[in-house]
Amino acid sequence: MIRAETLDKAIASGLISQTLRDQLEAMERSVAAEAQHVNDEGDEENLRLVGGGNDLFITVGTVLLNAGIFFVLITMLPGQTFWIAGILAVFAWALAEIVTRQHRMKLSSSVLALIFTVAILVALALRVEASFDIRMPETIWQLLALRQTASRAGYLFLGGGIAAAAIYFWRFRVPVLAGVIAIAFTLLAFLQTAIVLYDGVTTGAVGQASRMFPNYSARHSTCR
Repeated sequence: MIRAETLDKAIASGLISQTLRDQLEAMERSVAAEAQHVNDEGDEENLRLVGGGNDLFITVGTVLLNAGIFFVLITMLPGQTFWIAGILAVFAWALAEIVTRQHRMKLSSSVLALIFTVAILVALALRVEASFDIRMPETIWQLLALRQTASRAGYLFLGGGIAAAAIYFWRFRVPVLAGVIAIAFTLLAFLQTAIVLYDGVTTGAVGQASRMFPNYSARHSTCR
């Protein structure tokens, strides 16, 4: 940037006029403003996971603080896993109001988002287990017999997780939750597809569909 003293000397020596000096200063301010705008956009689009040394220290402190709260809770509330998970989720949300909303710490924000999501999923899993009285099946036939109950439990578990993650993402805009939501939707789609296919096989709908297109089935078998 041209210093004001240099421009004044140029006017005094007759190299430039006052009008030209003002134009040069206006041009310099315009260029500086454009450069600042580009830098701001670059900062907004910076997708690095770690925001710097401070972010690392804040992340370590966040993990230690949540671990400390967890050990305090299991000491004060022995056996109350549902309430422990709920309190941890609320605590992670409260920390995110400072770490994410105010300071935009990238790594620590992602860690807090994952802690919140895991706590919510644990609480939902316990609630589903208590509501549907689901036990681990010993054989594949027991698992198939429980498909209707398991489907409702899966919808409640995955749907509740998606809702909680979506609300958190709407509030804090943490990118890692977009992946969590996508995985949950994929699992929901897989669950629904498995149930539909099994019901189709047991009711004979899949067999009827294959008999409706015998020529296609024959050509497909011949090609193989």
